[in-house]
Amino acid sequence: MGTRKFVSRELLAKDVNLSSIYPISWVVGFRRTWIVLTFAIAASLGATVLAALTLPGIEDGELKTLSIAAAKGLVVGLWAAWGLRFIYEQLARLSCYYGIEDGHFVIARGIFIRERGSFPLARITDVYLESNLMNLFFGVRTLHLATPTMLSEQFARIDGLPTRVAEALQRRISRLVERGIAKEGSSRDEQERLITTSKNRDQKLAANALSKRTFSKRVSRVTEARVAL
Repeated sequence: MGTRKFVSRELLAKDVNLSSIYPISWVVGFRRTWIVLTFAIAASLGATVLAALTLPGIEDGELKTLSIAAAKGLVVGLWAAWGLRFIYEQLARLSCYYGIEDGHFVIARGIFIRERGSFPLARITDVYLESNLMNLFFGVRTLHLATPTMLSEQFARIDGLPTRVAEALQRRISRLVERGIAKEGSSRDEQERLITTSKNRDQKLAANALSKRTFSKRVSRVTEARVAL
């Protein structure tokens, strides 16, 4: 009973910050920067091996100094590039928002330029998870929301969710989508009922007005006949 009550309250909630309940994994920083990180590690190893093999044979002190400086510059540059990119990805992860607002699934992302998308729950046709070799390696999944809008394919996606978190979020959004479709169907039925009721009321009013005019004509005719007599 407790679980059913919790689910019903959850589904009745209008505004839900899903990004705080189902956060993106910090591992996504490595997932998005693994190429630069690989080059930095390879450069570090290559510089170490090169220094061990070639520098002892170089007799020119100035050339040796330049070689060491170039190797250090390359390694430091790659590690600095990776570090800045990693920090940027972490800030992007923390600034990413997704949740439910007034029957819409809202996604907002971006640090300097903020982008925001809103998708009605009743228009979401599918909620699925995407995975590839890199996602499996880092233990994350990408959640997609399919809608009739073409832009949803690129924008309505949440990248870097841990596998269990992604599956839980998928189930929750699916329940909310089903509830949104049911709510839209009931609202349509209510609108149709109101339209039908309004039409019936207008028809009754028109019939009453017609009967009143007919009765008035009959009374006037009877009155005229009496006057004539």
